[in-house]
Amino acid sequence: MKQTLFYILVIVLFVGIMLQLKAAFPNALQSEGEQANFAKLSIIMVLILGGMRIIAWQDLFHKIKHLLVWVALFIVFIFAYAQKDILQNILMPQSAKIGADNSLIFTRAADGHFHIDAQVNNVKVQFMVDTGASDIVLSPADAERIGINMAQLSFNKIYQTANGIGRGASITLDTLQVGSIIFHDVAASTNQAAMSSSLLGMSYINRLGRVELQGDKLIIWAK
Repeated sequence: MKQTLFYILVIVLFVGIMLQLKAAFPNALQSEGEQANFAKLSIIMVLILGGMRIIAWQDLFHKIKHLLVWVALFIVFIFAYAQKDILQNILMPQSAKIGADNSLIFTRAADGHFHIDAQVNNVKVQFMVDTGASDIVLSPADAERIGINMAQLSFNKIYQTANGIGRGASITLDTLQVGSIIFHDVAASTNQAAMSSSLLGMSYINRLGRVELQGDKLIIWAK
């Protein structure tokens, strides 16, 4: 009987928290998919609570302490889920968020640039968007990671950079994929000197159907 009353108390607290958070974040959990995922995760947490058997009815203080811990965990869990888009923008700005019109949305990073995670020849490479660069330029480290033999390249391309004259070599990428946007047989180059990041220059941007800059958001569409 006591255990039944305890679980009723947990459910009442959970529902109350849900109502308060729904009022605070009215735009959260709008779609059926999000609601279904949240319901699944909530059931899992309840099952974990039941399976751990943390309630020792001989010690009321001990029981209340554990109950408060679980209430705090529920609050953190719900808040994080409701604000998952904001958390993604802060923690992973280089990861694409898919817009309602199948656009890809990126958030400006703390350094003021847009960084984009891509798959190059099925290898993850992080690029910085650079409208001042004419080409797609891989750093020597990223070129080697995707299987380019640097010793066999001819560095006969001359670049004027902020640090002076640079040399690059022409390469071809079998595939370059950003989110759902994929291109094949992509002309690119790799730098002879070390680089802090590979670059997505105008040759990539010109392949896209549409590009928009809205505040701290970079939005791209396929053709």
